[in-house]
Amino acid sequence: MGRFFGIEIPNQEAAKIDTLADAIQCISKLSQFTPTNTDLKKEVCEKLATAFLYLNFSSESLLSEDLIFAIPDEEQIENWQKLEGLTHLKLPLPQKSFFGKFITNNQHSKKITLDRYVDIVCAVNYKLLLGNRPVQNEYEVFVGLAGITIEKIGIDPFSIDLNKSFVNDYGLD
Repeated sequence: MGRFFGIEIPNQEAAKIDTLADAIQCISKLSQFTPTNTDLKKEVCEKLATAFLYLNFSSESLLSEDLIFAIPDEEQIENWQKLEGLTHLKLPLPQKSFFGKFITNNQHSKKITLDRYVDIVCAVNYKLLLGNRPVQNEYEVFVGLAGITIEKIGIDPFSIDLNKSFVNDYGLD
């Protein structure tokens, strides 16, 4: 983990890391952030919202609390691939089916918010989004760690959680 962020994590600090949140806190504490005006989450959210509008998946601007549902049939998967083309990002599909549109405010369905989905998209695309530059804030540390966790452990991106234990929940020794 530390190598990706250009830091060395002392053994006594590494021993305290149990969850993704612990790792983020440790790496953030050891990192020297370069102040910038970059807001990765906002950029990706705007990119997704623009693509949704362009493809008429939503008739209005999206809000972080808007809900995104899975894509069950081939036509909708093709539309999701169009979203990937417009955003130039890998967009993982939610696992549960939905009824109706991509975006809805139906509180009774299995849901994922746009805000949560942006976190997942950033994590899945961490190498592309962060590149070889130093991380610039705690959110980028989250993106890098979540992406590494998804990639190295092979977990479903939708199961990534700040409070899950690397040992007890993800099975790492």
